[in-house]
Amino acid sequence: IIVSITVDDILLLDQPEIVFEAEDGIPNAPQLVAIEATDGSAQLEWTVSTTEYIIGFRIYRGSSIDNMSIVNETDVTSRSYIDSNPLSGTSSYAMTAVNRNGEESEISNIKTFVNTNFIASKEWQLVSIPVKTGTAEMELATIYNFTDRYELSSSLESGKGYWVKTRSYEDELMPVAGEGADSLTIELNRGWNLIGSLSDDVDVGTISDPDDILTNTPVYLYKGNSYTETEDIIPGAGHWMYASDNGNVTMTIQNSPPAASDHVLADQKILDDTVLPVLRFSNEGRAAEVYVSNIYMDQSEQTRYYLPPVSPEPMLDVRTRSHTKLINNQPTELIIDSDQYPIRVSLDEIDEMHQFAIRIHAEKEGEKRSFDLLPGQSDQITEEYDRLSVELVHPDDVVSENQLMPNYPNPFNPTTTIQYQLREQTHVMIEVYDVIGRRVKMLANNVQLSGQHSVEFDGRNLASGLYIIRFTAGNVVDIRKMTLVK
Repeated sequence: IIVSITVDDILLLDQPEIVFEAEDGIPNAPQLVAIEATDGSAQLEWTVSTTEYIIGFRIYRGSSIDNMSIVNETDVTSRSYIDSNPLSGTSSYAMTAVNRNGEESEISNIKTFVNTNFIASKEWQLVSIPVKTGTAEMELATIYNFTDRYELSSSLESGKGYWVKTRSYEDELMPVAGEGADSLTIELNRGWNLIGSLSDDVDVGTISDPDDILTNTPVYLYKGNSYTETEDIIPGAGHWMYASDNGNVTMTIQNSPPAASDHVLADQKILDDTVLPVLRFSNEGRAAEVYVSNIYMDQSEQTRYYLPPVSPEPMLDVRTRSHTKLINNQPTELIIDSDQYPIRVSLDEIDEMHQFAIRIHAEKEGEKRSFDLLPGQSDQITEEYDRLSVELVHPDDVVSENQLMPNYPNPFNPTTTIQYQLREQTHVMIEVYDVIGRRVKMLANNVQLSGQHSVEFDGRNLASGLYIIRFTAGNVVDIRKMTLVK
């Protein structure tokens, strides 16, 4: 605009010029499209819908989305950036467009970059690689995946869970780098599935389940050499997930709460089991537990207590024959896999709703032992048994004294079973005499654990007649008669 100025009708020769500059607008936000691992660096790529008002871009990075800061700036022509020194672990990247006034656009979408080493140790671990795509190989490790059984694998793929253990005497490192997985759709088979993870925690309750195949069965991690229920899908870990049928589920990193219309597992969170007493097993710092119900649960309730397949080499695993961790108000056979004995077993304190004791029956090579646990008591399983079962009994039926029980059958031919019970660990002697006082058999002469025991007496080499059983346990001496009839 040219301005003319007159003073007393005289036009001044100087004619000032006023230039009006158009105001800069706020740029549109760029869109991060990929992060790739290249020679130890992280390479970002992005696009913009328009370059209007943009003079450059600012790159943000942080160990989480809450603590990102500027790490570099580029000019308007750039569509990629190489971070030559990415953070260890998982880092978040975002960016903005900048105008010449220094004003920034809204922040772009956020992408994560994984830069870590996974370790195959001498103990089995459940692991996954939380990157968007790719595989990783471990030359000196044993790797198992799972379909309906364990199968050897030579590498790890994104989205899947694996058992991993080194085959050497040293830990093996496996470098993993790439764009972090932020969403994963998993095709589940009916039954147990071994799944992977994303680059950040995912609440199990936010998993989308459009096919309605997930139940109240917990998701499990393997931690401390035993299975542990989890409310979150943990980056880098493998997870066991149970499905009632074939179908798909999707998990996504939630930077904001899920929409109300999403089919999510809001009612599938880990339930409170404190209402059920717990039978606990432990050895060398390892632990396992079985819940005890004195009210029968139907099939839909039992799914809460399903257990995943046993690990390749369990150090301590306790479950029922039907692969649950529930004693469902009936005699139940237990399977114990352990690399060390003894195993301490204890029964938690019980509230007034659950007034019962536990009787554990153990059998090995024809010899039987039973012992009782009142709430708050513990005992030991000293060796591996051929068969182990549990039943609920009334507290009044618990063994309270050392006692010789009637043998059965009586009369007998040629064998009979002699039963006795011990209130506590003590030295036991069981002898059989004929009617003239000669000892014909020594059946026991050792220290034995508390509980109910039995021993078989074979009279096939003896004559018919009356025989005497003499039982000594601590300061208790008891005698019973039995008759051999041929």
